[in-house]
Amino acid sequence: MKKIKYIFSIVAFLMIPLVLSACSNWTVERYIYEYHREKYEAEDFLPSGFASYDSVYDDYDKDIVFIFETNTMTVKAKYDDFYVAKKHEVEQTYKFLTEPVEADMLEGHYTIPVTEFEYKGFHMRVADGGEYPKKFGIVGYNDETKEIVYLWFYDPDLDLILEPDQDKEQAMIEFVENNFKM
Repeated sequence: MKKIKYIFSIVAFLMIPLVLSACSNWTVERYIYEYHREKYEAEDFLPSGFASYDSVYDDYDKDIVFIFETNTMTVKAKYDDFYVAKKHEVEQTYKFLTEPVEADMLEGHYTIPVTEFEYKGFHMRVADGGEYPKKFGIVGYNDETKEIVYLWFYDPDLDLILEPDQDKEQAMIEFVENNFKM
């Protein structure tokens, strides 16, 4: 009986590397991506699949200052042959803000100062339907490199993006620059 337990434990021990090697790096990354997508309430914004892409970059970042936590997710997909079709699909899937969002209580303060802006060659647009500025998404297109970027921001403590004396477009550029890795 002891011999059977001994053989079983050796076989089980040898099976662990085999099972782990069957899990590709992409499978593990995909699991982590889906976990963060769900945890930070981005299921309705961030894509769940990446059909027809040439390469995909995704990044999750957590920034903690004292007790305040900011979580961001970046997904950048490159599409060579299917870029135009994918861009059209994204434009049909998402609704985008058409007007800046002013703070409820403070005149001249904005939670979303501009709805469209340029950043690192991408034409960025703020998606409609967020809880501004606490959680929302931005989609960007780069026609030259044939890339689409999705940015998700989640910070339940943030109240404003723009103070009255700031340039509106520059405030959004700095917001993206300070919170996302592209």
